[in-house]
Amino acid sequence: MKYWFRLLAYLIVIVAAMPLRAAEPLVSAAWVKENYATEGVVFLDARHISSFRQAAIPGAVNTNYGKDGWRIKKGDLPGMLPPVDSLEKLIGRLGISNSDHVIVIAGGYGASEMGVATRIYWTFKVLGHDQVSILDGGMEAYFELGKVPLSRTGISSPPTRMSLRPRAPAARSSTAGRTTSFSASTRALR
Repeated sequence: MKYWFRLLAYLIVIVAAMPLRAAEPLVSAAWVKENYATEGVVFLDARHISSFRQAAIPGAVNTNYGKDGWRIKKGDLPGMLPPVDSLEKLIGRLGISNSDHVIVIAGGYGASEMGVATRIYWTFKVLGHDQVSILDGGMEAYFELGKVPLSRTGISSPPTRMSLRPRAPAARSSTAGRTTSFSASTRALR
């Protein structure tokens, strides 16, 4: 009887801890095809709006990396991490909540756009949101599957309240009057 009680206790602990595990950094196009309608999974499409409107994963939301506030200029330094409260508002406007698994989507046609997906991924990580992944190969890999669910409308998710817990000191924008770059911030995650 004690054996079964211990086994049950271990299983409860394992199952309870599962949502606390960080998401895999990359998800395959096949995984996306199987999970596009899964509740709690948000597809954040970082492609140009014209590409998004031509063909998107059903339920995806679009963001403009260059204009939506994912990066700011501080003094002479472009591409810096914005203040946490600004990012909370941005992410909340996109309808992403703390419990969502975010899949960042790029086109998959070149290194610079995959770089945008990677930057958004690391922004979530620096902010303490570990349930984030990137579609491996971007939309190009998704299209290559053939006969995949697509939408031309996208969605407008109702805004949510996002409360982030940045990894200290990773998300600090300045320390003792010294500006910290995003790349320096990510070194704290290693």
